[in-house]
Amino acid sequence: MRYILMATLCVLLGASRTEFALGPHPIILETTDGIQIHGWYIHPGTHDVVHAEDESFFAQYPAVVLLHMYRGKKGDWGPILGEFFDRDVAALAIDMRGHGESTIGIDGEDLSIRVRNRDETLFNSMWQDAAAAVDWLVSKGHKKERIAILGASVGCSVAIDTARRDPELRVVGVLSPGVKYLGVDTLAHLENWDNRSLLIVSSDDEWDSGAKQIKEQLELVQNESDEEKFYEVWHLQGTGREVHGTLMLNRVEDIENRLLDWFELNLLPKNDLQENKKSEHPENK
Repeated sequence: MRYILMATLCVLLGASRTEFALGPHPIILETTDGIQIHGWYIHPGTHDVVHAEDESFFAQYPAVVLLHMYRGKKGDWGPILGEFFDRDVAALAIDMRGHGESTIGIDGEDLSIRVRNRDETLFNSMWQDAAAAVDWLVSKGHKKERIAILGASVGCSVAIDTARRDPELRVVGVLSPGVKYLGVDTLAHLENWDNRSLLIVSSDDEWDSGAKQIKEQLELVQNESDEEKFYEVWHLQGTGREVHGTLMLNRVEDIENRLLDWFELNLLPKNDLQENKKSEHPENK
């Protein structure tokens, strides 16, 4: 954690490439509809190869795309970035369209105005930002089946919308999900969820308005043939909106460590994951 915090400060203060080889590396990627998305990339290791393909190095590491809250930004994930680095898990935090540095649309339109106006069409197009982030990680050598998405608040809706469109994206975590944040219909998007791994984290106060309904929807789509639930729920008892989305980082005890534990387990190579689940089965203990 200490190293990554120092590296973050180096980026913010305009330090040299050598000084911030640990990351986060600022990147710009382009979506299929032509929007430039700014991001921060954390990768395992200390060498500065972010702008050159190095498949032999990156392919061995899992990666997680981080999607912020409404009117948030990539820097909101700061409290957990060090945990990713310490665990040898890559992370790509992006500013979704209209947020942070990603405010310029086609023909120079200021997308931040549409965000402030809560333009539902804009929010329903944000899955393209996350999909572009996944494609960028794949271009660096990460294997898509070992890439996950972690969203907060409306970022939850975008994460689910992105994953349900791509059969290779099988792991998603959501912090404070809603059923229809800013017009993104999460309940409808879960109808073809299949058996992707989904972690649902919610405060007590927000449970009934979001996570509970999502859990009930997943119960409806759960196949009777599934041997175990493909989703996991963390109901944070006794908490309120003070831990909404990324606000829970550094506020909910050990949440960063628990999140990385979950992603590490679910992003294991398929054979290793199956062996791990077998070893945890009661009959094998």
